[in-house]
Amino acid sequence: AIYLSPGDGPYPGVLMIHGGAWMTGSKSHMIAHARTVVEAGYTVVSINYRLAPKHKFPAQVDDCKAAVRFMRDNAQEYKIDPQRIAAYGYSAGGQLACLLGMTDTDDGLEGDVADDATDTRVQCVIAGGAPCEFRTMPRNVGALSFWLGGTRAEQPEAYRLASPTSFATADDPPVFFFHGEKDKLVPEISPKALKTALALHGVECEFHVVDGKGHIGAFLDRSPAKEAVKFLDSVLKAGDR
Repeated sequence: AIYLSPGDGPYPGVLMIHGGAWMTGSKSHMIAHARTVVEAGYTVVSINYRLAPKHKFPAQVDDCKAAVRFMRDNAQEYKIDPQRIAAYGYSAGGQLACLLGMTDTDDGLEGDVADDATDTRVQCVIAGGAPCEFRTMPRNVGALSFWLGGTRAEQPEAYRLASPTSFATADDPPVFFFHGEKDKLVPEISPKALKTALALHGVECEFHVVDGKGHIGAFLDRSPAKEAVKFLDSVLKAGDR
């Protein structure tokens, strides 16, 4: 789904990535967030991606990177400034958004593309309820085998590649995290580990706690999207004032 702002543009583009534990969910779940962002003067592209267990990692991030290439390759048609693209996701989508922000072309997550394929780096990340570190999972627990193809003992490289924290470097884009105060599904320590790693490299980050809300409640709350727009504006529209 592509949401266009009125007017000539070009506008910063936002890739909207749904959650659902990498095995369920739909772009339709992101409609409220997409509307808040497009009303603030952005072009929003909201996608579906291949789901586990039929499609194991890194199929999901491959699809997200393909979407960024689509946005840049079709920037004129959809009134997108190809130099100002953000990734915005919740839960599993937040993890994928972070991978888009943290990974470079030589990190092995570009998919099966030509060497001269369009760049997939994004200039800002919005990550809500995002699991960001899998290398600390117990070695022989198979809870993520449906997605990562085995336990951490069996597939250590997949667990590393799926962890945005393992790619944190000084050239990463600014990140706005939001997280439910009472989130029992994704421990707050996971995105905070990424925030800490980025801060050590001097990368701009904000961490917005959604008071009194759990994992689903924080997603349904309207306040984080409004705060996210303020952050997007500060990063992607700073030169427009």
